[in-house]
Amino acid sequence: MSIFATLGSGKYEYRITVLHSAPPNIAEVLIYSGAEPDSLDEKGRTPLSWMLEFPQELVMMKGKPDDWDCTHRYWMCRLFVRAGAILPYAMKKVWGRALVEFEREGFDVEFSAVKLRARAN
Repeated sequence: MSIFATLGSGKYEYRITVLHSAPPNIAEVLIYSGAEPDSLDEKGRTPLSWMLEFPQELVMMKGKPDDWDCTHRYWMCRLFVRAGAILPYAMKKVWGRALVEFEREGFDVEFSAVKLRARAN
């Protein structure tokens, strides 16, 4: 199940699933209600991919969200991985850097065994 939303308008419209931009408490409810943790935005990126690399076209359009800090990213990554999210193999190094950042900030990275997909999104 995927519920879609649109960021921006007109020429700068960007189609995503609600899971891509939901706060952690809402994302958790969506996943436990059947939302697919590997749902794709219009560019083929998953919510986990977003947590690791915020889409540059959205940064140019709106800037990064105010809550886009290490704590937010940690809890969202943890939620998606525990829900079975799969990361494109091409993002393996990005995942490793995120884990180093999370650990440096004092977060438990025990959940870090993410599944990798051979082809990139």
